[in-house]
Amino acid sequence: MDRQAEIQDAAEAPPELGVLFVHGIGSQKRGDTLLQCGEPLRLWLKEWLAGSRSSGGVAEFDVTLSGTHLRRCEEGERAGTLLTVEGRAGDARTSRAWLLAESWWAEDFPTPSFRTLARWSLLAGPWLVQRHFTLRFVGSPPKSFAQEGREARAYVAKYVPLEGTVQDVFKVLAWILSYVLPPLRRVVAYLLSFVVGLVAQVAIALLVVLSVVPALRGIVQRIQLLLSESIGDSFALTDQPLVFDAMVSRVQSDVEWLAGRCERVAVVAHSQGAAIAHAALRRSRPENMSLFVTYGAGIAKLSAIRGLDLKRAGTSFGTRLLAVLSLAGAVALCYADRVAFAIALFLAAFGLGWISEKLRPPEPESPGSRLGLPELGDSLRWIDLFATADPVPEGTLARPPRRGLISQPVHNRGSSFSDHTTYWQNTEEFVSRVSAELAREAGWTEYARLTEEDRKVTAAAEHARRSRTDSLTLARWILGLVLIGVPFALGVEALAHLARNTGDLAARVPGIFSDSAQRAVQDFSRDDLAGRVLGVVVAAAVVTAVSMLVLLPTWRGWDERARRALVGRRPADPRVPWSVRLAMCVPVLAWIPVFRHGAAAAVVLGFIAAVFVVPILLSGGDGARGVQAALLVHARDTLVQQVAVPLPTRFEESNQLALDVCDETAWVGGGPTGELVRVDLATGQARVTDVGERIHAVRAGSDAVWVTTDDSLVQIDPGAVAEGSLDAVVGRYLLEPGLGDVVEGGAGVLWVAAERSSTVLRVDRGTGRVDAVVAMPEQPIGMVALDGDVWVLSPKSQTLSRIDPLMNAIAESIDLHAVPFGRPVVTPEAIWIYDMQGALVRVDRGTTPAAVGKAVRMRLPMLGGIAAHADDVWFVDGWKQRAIEVVGGEKRRELNLKARGQEIALTSSRICTVICGGAR
Repeated sequence: MDRQAEIQDAAEAPPELGVLFVHGIGSQKRGDTLLQCGEPLRLWLKEWLAGSRSSGGVAEFDVTLSGTHLRRCEEGERAGTLLTVEGRAGDARTSRAWLLAESWWAEDFPTPSFRTLARWSLLAGPWLVQRHFTLRFVGSPPKSFAQEGREARAYVAKYVPLEGTVQDVFKVLAWILSYVLPPLRRVVAYLLSFVVGLVAQVAIALLVVLSVVPALRGIVQRIQLLLSESIGDSFALTDQPLVFDAMVSRVQSDVEWLAGRCERVAVVAHSQGAAIAHAALRRSRPENMSLFVTYGAGIAKLSAIRGLDLKRAGTSFGTRLLAVLSLAGAVALCYADRVAFAIALFLAAFGLGWISEKLRPPEPESPGSRLGLPELGDSLRWIDLFATADPVPEGTLARPPRRGLISQPVHNRGSSFSDHTTYWQNTEEFVSRVSAELAREAGWTEYARLTEEDRKVTAAAEHARRSRTDSLTLARWILGLVLIGVPFALGVEALAHLARNTGDLAARVPGIFSDSAQRAVQDFSRDDLAGRVLGVVVAAAVVTAVSMLVLLPTWRGWDERARRALVGRRPADPRVPWSVRLAMCVPVLAWIPVFRHGAAAAVVLGFIAAVFVVPILLSGGDGARGVQAALLVHARDTLVQQVAVPLPTRFEESNQLALDVCDETAWVGGGPTGELVRVDLATGQARVTDVGERIHAVRAGSDAVWVTTDDSLVQIDPGAVAEGSLDAVVGRYLLEPGLGDVVEGGAGVLWVAAERSSTVLRVDRGTGRVDAVVAMPEQPIGMVALDGDVWVLSPKSQTLSRIDPLMNAIAESIDLHAVPFGRPVVTPEAIWIYDMQGALVRVDRGTTPAAVGKAVRMRLPMLGGIAAHADDVWFVDGWKQRAIEVVGGEKRRELNLKARGQEIALTSSRICTVICGGAR
């Protein structure tokens, strides 16, 4: 028996959980994956439990490792370690043991020769690059220009809370840019994809040619080996079935090995290792294997490569290359006054481009039903995490949605070059999520209770993580603009001067370059076209190196401070530190030589620098507006204020307050604060209940109040809240991430919108079990139950859809020609919908086809809520700080809220509005 088995026998019980880490493509050595994944997991558990002392969790603990094997393993052993956590919570002592092991399949196939790999890369490489850029910047399937324009205008209407002339200026700019930027972005994406694909193809071809030069053969062979050990894995997975079967068999054997030594088993797989593990689990799955976690999964990418016609892809790209060369020749002939030959080459380029498009291979089919795993959703859960800029996963796997599969984005670095390898450096969204899923699978109640109490802290940390990633992305954009602008602004003389200095420096530094290389650099740095190109390369390299050397350590320090705040149960500071702001502006220092060498461009570049730098330096974090959040209650007949109930202080920081009323009682949810406030409308008495998680929606009933959080449906007992009981939460049902609105349907049925997966879940009210999943247009939000059916709004598709509960499918879909916001409301004659573009949309009931019209139009976007009771309709105009009544499709009475209103609800005699001075 191996060492792990001896440890298990000594402990007199098998570990509660076995975790198998499956590596992706690359040149991993035995034990590397265990070290890369196991150490961040151990460190997180240790630091998270250390922070639990202040919250009444585990008072004493000890995280230990034993029986660790990395490089040297005897026959039948795997690289692994036994992670043990011993702690005391109150008077109870607990001991948890996890067996962490590695599935190492890198040795199961021979490294392909570079000649074979080069041919495959020359055909498939450019197509893969173009596909990545298309998915990254255009989307798949691409959105229409009209849809992108509507989204741009809705973004301005929602996130620019300005009034008067300034708001009008932003609306005009948004209207203009919505027609200019989408096609421009698409053209730039296609051009970049072609250029990068061409560079990759030329680079691989050069490696083949340079390999015959004796002086360069050693360097070229090392590069070829690196490519063979990385790209070669993808080649083996697609074009060598025997090798792929060996990889799958290895992972399958490792899963069975671990299943025989642990009570339960979880598989955590990365990149193409996820595709191998997926194939292994489709063949067979041990009964005690119940959790499958994939991150940066290459399942869709592998399916796309397998469906690619390589000859057609290579021919298409080669034809396009000839078209580009013909176009370049036509331009050169124009400068040489050979117009007739230039026209001929131009026509040839046009014809070759047309042929290239005709030869381009069709888009491969999505994995679809091939994603299915035995008993997925019953005894097996699949959590798929993918970084937003990771080029390998190609977005969510949950298309179409399927039961038991949760596919969720995370934010690593926002870079296509580093997102794929930095998952375990993302503490807030990845490491904490994976550890929580593993703890839940192991039945670790202490850890589960601890994470539930601190979910609002982790939710705030996830939001701060996204803000940090956005700051890093903005810094790259600034650097890119500098790299584009500086060479043109410096001028020919400055670039030639820079090239000559580079050649002199290369000649003066002995030992770094060979004599032949020094002479080549000196010859290249002459005052001609080659010298200018060298000047551009040197300028770009210097600016990039200096900027990254300053920015990356500063950003990592900011990220480390946020991680320490998370494990210490402290809210992360949303403000961008001054050190990071200054580091983001470092590339602008490269414009200093412009004022010496390019006076004509100095004014333009100075203006651009001011536009980018000043907002960065002056931007603060999300701050309060100085108006306390409150629930205002007015009489409907006289509009006299009856009650003003102050809400908890942290409600001021939220733009996601939920409101609903039932039986003269109002319920207000505090968004990321996780607090639910019950207000007696007659007396103004308020009681606060801590739901423990970020609140997305509240739906009040006479016997239950339903709350949706990030991934759970929570049932609240209204009577227990009224009595001040601490046990008001009577049910908590884990569904999936990205939940939205909730509505009660027929007897014993709840409908829950799942925005991330673009579905609506039919949930059994008594058990919390998902009985059906209805696929919807993109990102369903507000819902309303009417005559047994459920009506659902989808802002991205601008539709109102009706779900038939008998068929659990969409029975009707109405195009609103508007951007809906919030929940729809119902009167006896119509369904009323809030339009973010500045109108109320009325959908008449009982007409076929449904009549859709704009009942009330506003000059400015409103950004508020809408409510109805009987025939009465009121809405909130957030910017005007008014609540407005609508009668017969016209505005009537107005209620001055004297602050920005967010939500509104009506009872038979009262108007309830929530005002908030929170951040945007």
